Amino acid sequence: MVRRGRELSSPGGDASLEPGVKEMNETWKGAIACLGVALLFLMTIGVLYWQVVEKPDTDWILKGQFSGLVWDRKSLSLSLRSLNQDKIFTQIDHRHLPDTGVTLLKNLCWFNRSQFCSTWDGVTELQVSLEPLNQSVAECYRVEWTPRHCRVALKDCFSMVNVSWFGGGSMQSQYWPINNADIDSQPFIISDLQDTPTGYGSVLERYFLGSTGVAVRVHQEVPLHVGITSRKWLCLGIPPSTEMVPLRYTVCVSDSLTTVHQQVGSMIPAAQSALPDTSILQFPFWRLQKAADVVQRVEHNLKSLSNKLKQHRLGDGVIDLNEQSTQLLFGEEHSLLDTPGKTHIPQSRYLDLRQLKLSLTLSPYTSIDSNQFRMTLQEGRERFWLSLPATANSSPAPLLMKWRGNFAVKLNLSSEEACDWFLAQAHRLQRMLEVKYLTLDGGEGSPFIDRLQQCSWQLSSDEYITQFTLLAEKLGNTTIITTATR
Repeated sequence: MVRRGRELSSPGGDASLEPGVKEMNETWKGAIACLGVALLFLMTIGVLYWQVVEKPDTDWILKGQFSGLVWDRKSLSLSLRSLNQDKIFTQIDHRHLPDTGVTLLKNLCWFNRSQFCSTWDGVTELQVSLEPLNQSVAECYRVEWTPRHCRVALKDCFSMVNVSWFGGGSMQSQYWPINNADIDSQPFIISDLQDTPTGYGSVLERYFLGSTGVAVRVHQEVPLHVGITSRKWLCLGIPPSTEMVPLRYTVCVSDSLTTVHQQVGSMIPAAQSALPDTSILQFPFWRLQKAADVVQRVEHNLKSLSNKLKQHRLGDGVIDLNEQSTQLLFGEEHSLLDTPGKTHIPQSRYLDLRQLKLSLTLSPYTSIDSNQFRMTLQEGRERFWLSLPATANSSPAPLLMKWRGNFAVKLNLSSEEACDWFLAQAHRLQRMLEVKYLTLDGGEGSPFIDRLQQCSWQLSSDEYITQFTLLAEKLGNTTIITTATR
């Protein structure tokens, strides 16, 4: 009976163990589920931490053989670095980009591994091309910013931190390197440092060298503005314009300043070497300083100076007639020809002056009180002079500026008719006085042309001095020009 009772009691005992096993299984399942949730939570935290804290703020957007272009999402700037990132050649800050907006750049030229393209909607477009290396010792990147509307002022600033920069234009206080200079952004054109001491002088080159082995060359067609913030930035830019001209420049990098200069310097086209008339170097030039208000006084002063030179046995020389005296002779020629019955000037009129070696001085400026200016207005030739653009309700008006203390207008060298008129006046004056030498003055930039540069970007690209030099070339090989460029 006892055994039977034990047998009968065993099924009940097994039944009581089954719920315990089930509870144990459910506990293990719950623990595993909690552990999985914890791991998922930790992984989420890790990913977020990597994205926010550990992930670098820079992206490689273009790579060469030993250098690359890096985009910094935090500062919205580009930098050129070595591939192992042990050297930063230069950092470029883009002042025209909005502070907020696109931080991750999308390459629209992904199909071309040597090119990068991106856009900021409504502001600007960027295109960077890695030029073929060939047998070069430097890698070059061609950068082009294109504005999307006419109110965008493009400006790229190169950092001076740990970089010594050289090149650019001459200044009144010259610095070498240029890091210590401090000059406001202004047109990169030749100017007279006496009239505009804060401008750039006659030595001008769109070429900058950095001590880290970087070189920047701005393309010639760009209406360049250059500014320097002392020990901080070298800025290259273009002001807003209706033409929406792109900012184009080439940046080259190499292992040293010397090697990159050898590479980039060879890209700059050299001027044709042609010697001028060297006979001019055999004579001293004497400047007639005495002011005169009539032609007779000019003649008297010239004869007096010539006699003094002979008296002191200073040899054969050339007397340089200033612009004011030249204009007096020019004005007398017009007044004599305008006299009724006069068709030519008598040969004996300037006989005494023809016996002297003279150099006449001309400039593209013409006084508003002169007969030449009044005649061009009477003949409807207002376009001979630099003018503000015409509006719907007005015609072009010559731009008034100051020259030698007087109000004047400046010759429009983009007009072929105006250049022919100027050349004809100069040749007639040369024939009249049998003068061999001519001096051209006043080809520099002027602060008074800044108003024009906002309306016509061609003037701000230093085109005027180039055309002025070509005009001097047309006047002959004995022409002296007081302004110079490459």
